[in-house]
Amino acid sequence: MAEGEVSSMIRTFRLVGLDEGGVQETSKAKRLVCAIKPEGKVAIWGSAKSHGNIDAVLKKGIPCTVECDCIDPAEWAKAKGHVAWVPEERALCVLVSYFRME
Repeated sequence: MAEGEVSSMIRTFRLVGLDEGGVQETSKAKRLVCAIKPEGKVAIWGSAKSHGNIDAVLKKGIPCTVECDCIDPAEWAKAKGHVAWVPEERALCVLVSYFRME
């Protein structure tokens, strides 16, 4: 791998809830942090203008299972329990959405 290149991997996660306040937005970025089973967090990233992956997850609803092209999170995020990040330009597909019985 070339210097500065970020490695990616296709992984499947079961998103079971929102974490860190759900969707967070600044003028430059948008992110959705989800709790996963068995443990940890996945952050799905977007921009103010492009946030299709975030929208796809929110449209299908949580809990759900996603398959995504993700990268390793930064060290500060690993310390907060993040196991993967999904940048906006990477693929994400919602495979299964679960319905909760009231």
